[in-house]
Amino acid sequence: WSSFSRVHVGYGGSGRGFIFDFYNNALAADVPGDNKDKGVWVHWAGSYNKNTKTRTLYRNGALFASDVSPSDLVSSNGNLGIGAGFKGRIDDLFLLTREVSASEVSLIFREQTLVDTTGLVLKMDFNEETGVALDGSNSGNQ
Repeated sequence: WSSFSRVHVGYGGSGRGFIFDFYNNALAADVPGDNKDKGVWVHWAGSYNKNTKTRTLYRNGALFASDVSPSDLVSSNGNLGIGAGFKGRIDDLFLLTREVSASEVSLIFREQTLVDTTGLVLKMDFNEETGVALDGSNSGNQ
């Protein structure tokens, strides 16, 4: 991937906190505290509205940061990298083809599961502990 054709959602370098980045224009949100979520379980969700180009980040079920991207997010059939360079554990990853509302993110946070599976293309529980994580979305992803 070139740096101009990637999507990155996660902890960013240079003390930037948590980012929702595509095509080198990041929505960056400072994580509160000195430890930047180190050693605690944190629920992050990102949502994108294709029509308004609005990116929204939620932390522990609540709105954390939002902006309007200067460029569109263009879909791709390339590889999806999860957790590259991340030192920690990832639990429950959902990838959908639709925007997720604030109330739905709050429900996902409280219930620890995705209730409305409309547009679900990838669901990974990461319950395997080792080896390859399996997609549970029934979308045929590997």
